[in-house]
Amino acid sequence: MSACCNPGLEAVNSSSQEGNLRGVEWLRLGFGGLVAAQSMIFGLAISMTPPEGTARWVLHGTLAGGAVLVFLLVGLPILREAWKAALARRIVVEQLFLAGIVGGFVASAQSTISGSGGVYYEVVSVLVAIYTFGRLMGARRREAAFASVERLTREFSVATTLTCCGKETEVPVAELQGGERVLVRAGDGVPVDGVVESGTAFVREAALTGEPFPVVKRAGDRVVAGSHVLDNSLILMETTGGGARMLDGLIGAV
Repeated sequence: MSACCNPGLEAVNSSSQEGNLRGVEWLRLGFGGLVAAQSMIFGLAISMTPPEGTARWVLHGTLAGGAVLVFLLVGLPILREAWKAALARRIVVEQLFLAGIVGGFVASAQSTISGSGGVYYEVVSVLVAIYTFGRLMGARRREAAFASVERLTREFSVATTLTCCGKETEVPVAELQGGERVLVRAGDGVPVDGVVESGTAFVREAALTGEPFPVVKRAGDRVVAGSHVLDNSLILMETTGGGARMLDGLIGAV
């Protein structure tokens, strides 16, 4: 099926390029998570037993440096998304994360300089790590969805049409114009939306309708692309051209 018939295909191609950079981001997140964990330990120690003199400046400086390092490694997307949303006059979760990060760092810096109050440098590292983990998990789920779209596109991209003489021809679904007679054998997927012309078979439509059990399809019954014929062959009269199937609408929505 051509890309013009499936808006989801462009997203599939772009997602494969994004996936090449995902491993580096996970490595950065792992390092950032390690720094965040260490910062939490040092932050707890400082809160329980505040250091004095040179030790205080060294520990506070180390925590501040760790927070800045984590933000530079994996936190810049928070700043970019928050800025884009601000320009568009929208409120997004990145702005809330950024507010917590800036607030924690500024309050901690003030405590460091004044010599009184608690420090929360670890808040920066933890918030950045949490945000980045959620973003990467979301990206992984999107990639899985796009892979499913690509699989569906391949599986239902070709139809076996029948001429008036009964000759079988495999034709790309994108080239169908409507009104074609299509043969679907037992065990195959239904590549077109149409009406059963002849044959009786159980058809599984769970992926499209949520119906958990196969339903019987007879002459005159409607079938949709994306379902599967289980036990007998059906001859269908296609009612929609390529790219106008219900399945194409679902793929485009994904």
